[in-house]
Amino acid sequence: MASGISPRQFEQLWQKLQRLGLSTYEARAYLVLLGHPQFKAPELASRAAIPKQKIYDVLDKLVEKGLAVVAPGRTKLFAAVDPADAIPNLIARHRKAVEQELAQLTQLGTGLAEELRRLSHRGKAPQVGLQYVKIVMDPIQAGLRYRELLAQVCTQLEEFVCAPYAATPLEADLLEQARQRGVRCRLILEESTAEQLSDVLPALVRSGVELRIRATLPVKLALFDNRYGMCALRDPVVTQPGWTTMTFEHPGMLEVMHVIFEHYWAQARELA
Repeated sequence: MASGISPRQFEQLWQKLQRLGLSTYEARAYLVLLGHPQFKAPELASRAAIPKQKIYDVLDKLVEKGLAVVAPGRTKLFAAVDPADAIPNLIARHRKAVEQELAQLTQLGTGLAEELRRLSHRGKAPQVGLQYVKIVMDPIQAGLRYRELLAQVCTQLEEFVCAPYAATPLEADLLEQARQRGVRCRLILEESTAEQLSDVLPALVRSGVELRIRATLPVKLALFDNRYGMCALRDPVVTQPGWTTMTFEHPGMLEVMHVIFEHYWAQARELA
């Protein structure tokens, strides 16, 4: 035991040294070394309660970690390094080890992230088709998407127009802007909707929008450039009618919807 300290203090000190990365034997040997200028290995083993067959391994570790040195001379003697130097050096050693480990982990993590990203993309590839169809429950979001597509349409618009509406029954300004861009706009209006919009329809006709009327329409439908589509289905709730909107980009579905539109267009009557 180191001189001048109680057994309780000795135990507390070697436990603190353990927290700095020393083993129990290494911590006990260093404390005993501090209590005497030099020790032979067997003497140190006896004083520190370390098995003699382990003492040289323990001392070699202390020398490696900078807490002990071998004194010059014919007899192999060991001495403790001043704690004012030994402890900061030990902490610096730990810091370097941690930094090296962190650098290795960073390199490993970067490579792993790239591998997992590629794996993730491969895993998602078969499901890409599912992205062609999306369900929009919020009428406000559905209205925003409709106006976005109407503002971007380039060649043709085909639409079933019927109540209820997300905002206004008809986006007259956007339709007129589409016509100014050369877009062919064909709309089939449910009869009740046409009556409600009777004051704005003549201006749309003058702008070149083609309008026809049908007594009823089964769904709300809008097809943009044969690239994007929106279809709103009536919710079967009598007390509070509503819609569930589906957006789609699937080529086959767009073709089917176009055929349906043409069928209804042929049956609808022209606006009087």
